[in-house]
Amino acid sequence: MRGPDLQGLLHAQNLQLENDRNVAQDTSGEDESLVWEDPTGPLRVHRIHRGGSCIYRLELGDEVAVNVISRNRIAVLPRPDTPQITINHFIADQVVPRVLSQHDGLVLHSGAIRDEQSAFLLLGPSGSGKSTLAASFHHAGWRLMGDDAVVLSSGPGQPMARAVYPSLRLFPDSIEALLPRDVAAQAMAHYSSKQRVDLPVPEHFRELQVPLKAIFVLAQACEDRIAIRRLSAAKACMAIVENSFALDPGDAHRARLRMEGASQVVRKVPTFAIDYPRDYARLPEVRAAIISKVGDCRPSET
Repeated sequence: MRGPDLQGLLHAQNLQLENDRNVAQDTSGEDESLVWEDPTGPLRVHRIHRGGSCIYRLELGDEVAVNVISRNRIAVLPRPDTPQITINHFIADQVVPRVLSQHDGLVLHSGAIRDEQSAFLLLGPSGSGKSTLAASFHHAGWRLMGDDAVVLSSGPGQPMARAVYPSLRLFPDSIEALLPRDVAAQAMAHYSSKQRVDLPVPEHFRELQVPLKAIFVLAQACEDRIAIRRLSAAKACMAIVENSFALDPGDAHRARLRMEGASQVVRKVPTFAIDYPRDYARLPEVRAAIISKVGDCRPSET
């Protein structure tokens, strides 16, 4: 997937993209309020009342803005001089997961690794090392579903996981340390040194749902030890909610649904915190520790 393949991603998620040029030129009929601002980055979310309808506007600083018009429609507001790769990155990695969170249950900021039978998640915010760890599993022969956004669905059976799209974004030093020299990569966005690595796109990847066996929350970066500990149900729920996408984080009803969904997941899926050195040479040990813990997970452990 290059750039990423935005049209393929939107088609798979049943979303239609358009240009909202009229809004960009005339906002006099709008009642707009800021509902959330990311304390760690430039993302802002506005709620806009336009006539008798309510939409959301997501802004990446002054670079790009996207209106979420309905469940199936989003619109880009043109901004001069913003490269297309940055627009694509913002839509794929911020807008789409937040739109899906309104309708598809829990959408986690997570990497997902799978084998033939099941998947496990690497949960954590940007900068926690989940993409590097996910890439190391990929390089070791595991199947990488994605490194950023994963949809969880729960019901009477085992919770299921699917990646929003097959993603892998890494800094150049991680690419050099973990991936083959001839790997295809390109800029993720014009303001970041991260690279987006090409990954094969499975046919019908939207339907690729895998039973979830375990969740690992990436915790402290330790100098010399690798430690995995089971989280209590309460702490596991909080970790899942804190690392979930939301279109309107201030919406109390949706927040309650996220907490209920997290509670359903942790009743059936063990959640662990893992401390480990952020050292490329130690990654085989980290993988071995995770694989051993996944192998120990049994349905009776939930």
